[in-house]
Amino acid sequence: MKTYQLITDSTSDLTQAQLDAAELACINFEYVIGDQTYENDPLYTQLSNKAFYDEIRQGALPTTNQINLHRYQEFFEQYLREGLDVLYLGFSGGLSGSFNNSVMAAEELRHKYPERKILCVDTVCAAAGQGLLVLLAAKKWQAGEPIEAVRDWVEQKKTCLNELFTVNDLNHLKRGGRISPALAFAGSMLNIKPCLLIDRTGHLENVAKIRGRKKAMEWIVEQMQAQCDGAPEDQLVFVVHADCPEDGQTLLQMIQQVYPKLELHLMDLGPVIGAHTGPGLVAVTFLGKERTQ
Repeated sequence: MKTYQLITDSTSDLTQAQLDAAELACINFEYVIGDQTYENDPLYTQLSNKAFYDEIRQGALPTTNQINLHRYQEFFEQYLREGLDVLYLGFSGGLSGSFNNSVMAAEELRHKYPERKILCVDTVCAAAGQGLLVLLAAKKWQAGEPIEAVRDWVEQKKTCLNELFTVNDLNHLKRGGRISPALAFAGSMLNIKPCLLIDRTGHLENVAKIRGRKKAMEWIVEQMQAQCDGAPEDQLVFVVHADCPEDGQTLLQMIQQVYPKLELHLMDLGPVIGAHTGPGLVAVTFLGKERTQ
């Protein structure tokens, strides 16, 4: 019998089937297109993922909303009322203020439920990287490990969860302040593709500028090889795409040629991160060496 509930948020980009299989609870982010607010739920009930990226292609400039303190309180409290403790594995605090809201919500709820444990962990991960870390933690939870042990494992392993990616259109990163207008202009003219990662503190870092899409994907595979040294050859790895499944499949096959034993899954990039990258992102996320940056 479980004594606590493991919770994540929809930025993890886990499918409903994955959430159900792992018995995970998920609190949803929101995003905004024009004057319409959409819930980023795993089933995409309000707007499909493809329709979201089509909106961007047609000129929409979506924004995202934080999960506020009140919504966190309501979500956590439904489990606390049942006599369960709560362990929340949240979206990187380096990319959103939502995690700080979860910490404040937990602090307030401890006064109301002093006998309950309410633990929040900043995964310093995003999208499927966060999702992969959460699924690995869920295996420990389902195996009966206590709440503190799972929390400590996540704290220990979160900076070993590597996320490497490249984008196709630089203008979305320019709009979010991730790259300079000069680089965006020059990059578009010269077919330069920025290669990025999530650093140790959970921020986006632009670490390389590669000419050409295929070369950028080759960079991802090379960096993966450097960071995967000594990691299990049969581990679960997520390959991610932002409404470019053919490119996602190409990257998956490139990785498969190097690591034939990996359990590779092709994942969609959801709207919360997709609002900042636009369509055309490809990425890989895996457990390897500790992030060096």
